[in-house]
Amino acid sequence: MKKMILASLFAAATSSAIAQISIPLGQSGYYGRIDLGNLSAPPVIYQEPMLVERQRDHRPMAPIYLRVPPRHAKQWRQHCSTYDACNRPVYFVQDGWYNNTYAPHHRQTNADREYKHYDKDRAKDRREDLKEREKDRREFEKEREKDRREASKEYNKDRREAQKEYDKDRKEFDKDRRKAEKEYYKDQDRKDRYKDN
Repeated sequence: MKKMILASLFAAATSSAIAQISIPLGQSGYYGRIDLGNLSAPPVIYQEPMLVERQRDHRPMAPIYLRVPPRHAKQWRQHCSTYDACNRPVYFVQDGWYNNTYAPHHRQTNADREYKHYDKDRAKDRREDLKEREKDRREFEKEREKDRREASKEYNKDRREAQKEYDKDRKEFDKDRRKAEKEYYKDQDRKDRYKDN
């Protein structure tokens, strides 16, 4: 009797452990519902769907596909609650189909989806990078224009100072030239007068 109780407890613990362990869909140790997507109907263990209890309103329900350990398929009435599928018609998919067809297809589909996300992220990063570069370019242009205006101001200031110095020197030169001419004509006038006397 004790052996039977221990065996039933062990079986219950094993079935709940299978339900609680989270193995991703597409891995070899996964047991649970299979979403066929665009795949055709898979080979199944039993040709007729398994149904433990019918719904009270007798609505027809579409069958679901499950991958379960062989002993769960054989004793489905005891294990259907683990998969929350006692009131649904169930087909059990064959392990060979799951491992050789479904799992590679599922992994490839997920890889394509992840690659698309990677492409989206890369495009987003590229757009952000372009925005940053455009912002930096505008800042650079702004700084360059500011520096150009400052340089132009300095140049014009220096040019005005140089022009002032030049005009001042020119006035001094013209003043000295007129003075020299005056002296020259004065001396020339004296010489002419001296000659006349």
